Amino acid sequence: MIWTCIDYQLDFVAFVACCLVGLFVLGRLVERCQREHTAYLVSAVMTAVFLIAGNRYVHKVDAEQRCNLINHMSAFATTYAGETEKLNHATLPDNVSSANPDYLKVIDAQRRWLQANALVSDIYTIRRTPDGRTILIVDSETDYDHSGAIDQDREQRTDPGETYDGFSSGEQARALNNALEGVPAFIANPYRDRWGQWVSALHPIHDPQGRVEAILGVDFPAAVWGQQIFNARLSVLGILAVIESLLLTGAAIVTLTRFHLKQQRFAADRLQQFKTTLDQTLDSVFMFRPTDFRFIYVNEGARQLLGYTEEQYLGMTPLNIVPGMSLHELQELVQPLIEGTHQLFTFETTHRHINGNDIPVELSLQFVSQATDTPRFVGIVRDITERKKIEHELMMAARLDRLTGLPNRALFNDRLKLYIERTQQIPGYRFALMFLDFDRFKIVNDSLGHEVGDALLKEIASRLKGNLGTTDSISTLADGTTVSRLGGDEFVVIVDDIAGPETACQTANRLIAALGEQYRLGDHEVRSTASIGIVCSHPGYVHAEDMIRDADTAMYEAKARGNGCYVIFDDSMREASRQRVQTEADLRAAIGRDELVLAWQPIVSLESGELDGAEALVRWNHPTRGTLLPREFLAIAEETRLILPISEWILREACRQFMEWQRTAPNLAPQYISINLSERQLMQNDLIPLLTRVIREFSMRPDQLQVELTEAKIISHRENAGTAIHSLALAGIRLAIDDFGTGYSSLACLQQYPFSTVKLDRSFLSQPQTSQDMLAVAGSIINLAETLGIKCIAEGIEDKVQLTILRTMKCRLGQGNFVCPAGPAEQILLAPWKETLAAKALSGKSDSEAARATSHDTAVLVTA
Repeated sequence: MIWTCIDYQLDFVAFVACCLVGLFVLGRLVERCQREHTAYLVSAVMTAVFLIAGNRYVHKVDAEQRCNLINHMSAFATTYAGETEKLNHATLPDNVSSANPDYLKVIDAQRRWLQANALVSDIYTIRRTPDGRTILIVDSETDYDHSGAIDQDREQRTDPGETYDGFSSGEQARALNNALEGVPAFIANPYRDRWGQWVSALHPIHDPQGRVEAILGVDFPAAVWGQQIFNARLSVLGILAVIESLLLTGAAIVTLTRFHLKQQRFAADRLQQFKTTLDQTLDSVFMFRPTDFRFIYVNEGARQLLGYTEEQYLGMTPLNIVPGMSLHELQELVQPLIEGTHQLFTFETTHRHINGNDIPVELSLQFVSQATDTPRFVGIVRDITERKKIEHELMMAARLDRLTGLPNRALFNDRLKLYIERTQQIPGYRFALMFLDFDRFKIVNDSLGHEVGDALLKEIASRLKGNLGTTDSISTLADGTTVSRLGGDEFVVIVDDIAGPETACQTANRLIAALGEQYRLGDHEVRSTASIGIVCSHPGYVHAEDMIRDADTAMYEAKARGNGCYVIFDDSMREASRQRVQTEADLRAAIGRDELVLAWQPIVSLESGELDGAEALVRWNHPTRGTLLPREFLAIAEETRLILPISEWILREACRQFMEWQRTAPNLAPQYISINLSERQLMQNDLIPLLTRVIREFSMRPDQLQVELTEAKIISHRENAGTAIHSLALAGIRLAIDDFGTGYSSLACLQQYPFSTVKLDRSFLSQPQTSQDMLAVAGSIINLAETLGIKCIAEGIEDKVQLTILRTMKCRLGQGNFVCPAGPAEQILLAPWKETLAAKALSGKSDSEAARATSHDTAVLVTA
């Protein structure tokens, strides 16, 4: 194996391959270092020169080592041959006996020589017979190894006079002939005989007359011979490898150093530009090290924000400016940024000014490790003092009733949930929920005006707080008694930690007495009594809605029993719940029994009476209860998901009827039909596919269908509603916002969503002569719709006064019982509202007379 390696110079080939690999690696390094070629080219040229010179030097060392080994082994053979001559080898016959004394002297000498030279494997003598055979005379191969121990593999392998054919051909034969002619010979190329592979030295043995009578052979193992040469080559190649590695390493160091210096200069320039830019920004910028968290840079905004100088900052860490933060908390905060699991953190915290004041800020924190040679954290800080102030004001507005300052419905619901949770967690804890409704509030509000009504509500709130010692905080914590206004004249009270129902009754009696006293409201003196429904908590209540529902049920029972009393909810009042369950069961059956029908209410021009559209309204022909309006069963349908099959039936039946009108009387048919979308429908993913499928099924155009959404549904499910609304608009379906103007976000809805129609809520016209503010808002909505190119439809027109006001405001479209009550499909083609509108517009008193008469009737009612 070693000999083959030497013979084909595989060792040098491997060395060349390693050099080329090193150059390749260096080349890749150059590419990564943005083509720093100089050191690479120099090292490549030097490597090429080095390989050429190295190859020649290895050859030279190889040749010298071979020559040295040949001379060394030839000297062995010459010495041993001379010694053998002195031992009378010439007297030994060809078939000498192994007991011959001279034979024993020669073989003993050979054995001593063999023991003394570890490199020598065998010493023997051979002789050419007259018949031309080559025979062995004395062979040191015995049963002893170099240590003197018996070697069974070598025992008596040759006998004197045995023919030896190892030198019968090739270089071996030529060397034997030369030795027989008296010329020492050396066989340098390994040959193989039956005992192994050898390199041999041959030397003639002379008789006393000086004739060559035999040949002394000294065998050296070919493996040892090759190893000696290989070691010499390897030592040279090792030196060459060290030199080459130093060359490539030096080139790599030069390349990296040049690249590093270049990057440092580039980074320094970029950093200076960066700092210049940051100093001009309005936000505060902080940079600090990831090792000790000390600031290494702050911009002008940071210096102005907290009042520290740059020198002061450079000796500080974030712990000095973030009150209450510990080193452990800071390490936990930045660890995800260092590990790369987060790229950016944005959160709100506080920073402490040099004067000791805490400033609310928004902090965006990022870890930068590649842009510069120094990893750093970069924090961008924005003063949010004004924003927090506005947020607090908005939170107050969102959680407190603007009129009374009491917690509103949202805050009340949050607190009630916490009270209910407390009953689950604390054995024996109880509280009472009271639902209050004021018996004469509507009369006061309608007869004396909203200002007096608002004043009454404020006074009621004041008396409630004064008698109960309530918690007015906007906190959602369930602590103490809570009084809340749900809306209108509906108030709710949570009485905390009661001993039992008797405690709630005592509180209710005290409230009824206090609230029943006379109210002095400006120039008016009014009285109003409260009806109170009471629910006492127990572990069975787990949902706030259930308690509110039962308290509301008890309140209506109290009103039924007479003004100014209270009722505690009990199981007997669950009949209403049972009735709801029965209604649900009947409603499920109604869908299959075709008990649902559609009533159609026209949407008409208030000036000409021309039909614009028709709204589909569902009715339920109950087998025992008669015709039921939507308010009597749709809430149950919504809760039980029956609204979905009902809504699909309404959609299909409405589209079928519309196409029937188009087929039988296209000139009299409405331009479009309008249906209401339920809250649960709005949440369905298949809403748009369902609408488009039904439209195609009945061969309608998308713009012949209008869907109505209330603002409350949109706000409650803003994300889903937004997606659905935009998808409906893209499908070409008309969009109308129902009950417009009653919510907090009406204008925002118009801005965010592509509505084509607004339906003015009936509350703006319910008692128009009593509120100029409401009329002003209604007029503004009509004008806004006109400006935006959006249809405005007035809902719930109930009398001539409202119609006249709408005409005066130039509201073009309307619907309501005064115009035409909802009825069967046949009345749409008959158009009875045209004559009705004309007759009602011309008959009776003038508008001003009607308004005065209505005002007089209301005043009489209040006095009574």
